[in-house]
Amino acid sequence: MLTLLIHGCPIPAIVAAFGLDERTVRAWLHKAGAHAALLHDQLTLGVEARQVQADEIRVRVRGGVVWAALALDVGSRLWLATAVARRRDGLLVHLLLRRTLAALAGRAFLLAVDGFASYVGAAHALVRVPKRTGRQGRPPLVWPAGFALAQVVKAGLHRGEGIVRRVVVGTEATVAAALAVSHGGTTINTAYIERLNATVRERLAPLVRRRRAPAHGTALVESGLHLLRLAYNWCWAHESLRLRAIGTGRRWVERTPAMAAGLATRPYDLGEVLRMPVHPVPPHGTRRTPAWATIRARARDPVPVAVFRAPRALRRMTTVTCGYTLPS
Repeated sequence: MLTLLIHGCPIPAIVAAFGLDERTVRAWLHKAGAHAALLHDQLTLGVEARQVQADEIRVRVRGGVVWAALALDVGSRLWLATAVARRRDGLLVHLLLRRTLAALAGRAFLLAVDGFASYVGAAHALVRVPKRTGRQGRPPLVWPAGFALAQVVKAGLHRGEGIVRRVVVGTEATVAAALAVSHGGTTINTAYIERLNATVRERLAPLVRRRRAPAHGTALVESGLHLLRLAYNWCWAHESLRLRAIGTGRRWVERTPAMAAGLATRPYDLGEVLRMPVHPVPPHGTRRTPAWATIRARARDPVPVAVFRAPRALRRMTTVTCGYTLPS
């Protein structure tokens, strides 16, 4: 069922073919998407990327429009991160870049984006590192060595101005070195992330352009993207990543983006990946009450502790971790 969903089969077709309830199929997709999001974030760590491309796509949903932002490692074709928001603003880019940096091993890479100005502000807030000078006070923030930010502006195509490529952060030598190491072309481009955008629209039915029925909601789009990212990186072999086989009796060795990034040694089946256990993530912002504070509170108040138990409705609430929401 999940394989059909990530190969472009719409939910109404699955309901008509298998006689299932539409709410049941959506619930399966939400659960699989939440599991895929946590599992992918725990497996995708320490990626050595030299060029990262990012872009956003517009998705029609019931009641409006949502934006999905994607980030891709050009060298291994690894889909690093995704973020979904109601608006195409700095919050969406900030969330995408934060998740991208969490998957990378360092910050010496080229970030190639379009002309959206929020990427510059997000990089200015997240990528810079403190420079220790030994003096008192807050250390100044500087750009890390080897980092570069380049933009490809296509806004003037209808006026005959062509494509404008500019380096916002870093030097031309840093950009040229990153392009050569990642094999991402000879000039600044966003071709690889645009190809990923086309793959995403092809594989997920709610993201198809000019679709008669919009997506059911933001949570459905986010769950589908997380599930598709897991299959894209760990299950599907890419023709551009294959290597010539020597002494194996085969002509080519097929590789997935996870294999190209050094995270896996073989392609996985979707069911095999979804059955992998996910380590629990502690909720952010919670602190454990010390034992001495609990004893002192009981000594001051003679009322039994059982009286202060939270209501059942509050005890059933699940804390949202890592920014992923699992709808009820």
